[in-house]
This record gives sequence, C-alpha cells and structure tokens, in this order.
Amino acid sequence: MILNFIEFFHKRVLIVSFQTILDAIQQTRNLIHLLTNTRGQQITETSFNSAWRRIRYRAGIDDVTFHDIRAKSLTDAKEIGGLEYAQALGGHSRQGMTEQYIKKRETEVVNPLK
Repeated sequence: MILNFIEFFHKRVLIVSFQTILDAIQQTRNLIHLLTNTRGQQITETSFNSAWRRIRYRAGIDDVTFHDIRAKSLTDAKEIGGLEYAQALGGHSRQGMTEQYIKKRETEVVNPLK
C-alpha cells in the first residue's frame, strides 16, 4: 500500500492511491458490501455522513465534499490510464459524466518564465 500525504488547506491529508482501492475491491469481490461497520454490516447513509463530518472536523477542513475526493481520484485515474479507465473506475455509463468530474480538477502544466 502506498500512502501519500498532501498539504490541503494547511492540513496534512492522507491520500490513498487509486490502485490501493482497486486492490482492496478485488480482494473483497465475494463480499456483499464495500463499506461496512465493525460488525461487517453495510453502513447506512447516516453513518457515512456522520463519519465524514468527524473526519473533516479532525482535519480542520469544512468545505470539502466526498465528491471532491471522487473528482480527484478520477482525474488521477485519467492521468494513469486515460479517460476510458477513469470512466470504468467511476462506474459512469456516459463518458460525458466522467469528463464533468475531471474538467473541474484538471490544470494545465506550464514551464515557468525565465
């Protein structure tokens, strides 16, 4: 597992590689639910939202949504394997939906002026 930390709003945030997530999914293909509680039961939307609020509070960031992470992941996936790869990982039936997620996150890399 590769762990990456980035500086996000002056806080250190852990970023797990998309490959790590894919590996975890492949290892758990026979399970019914990807996200479970400590008893192995599917977590509810309320439980997820509560946990998400606690994570944001502890990190000191309140204006980040789960979709921001999804957009970042799909943008990274496009860099690694192209748009079709990102679309497959995002579970989108339309390429246009994937492009909407990525469009907001992509930036053009330029060389500095001398």
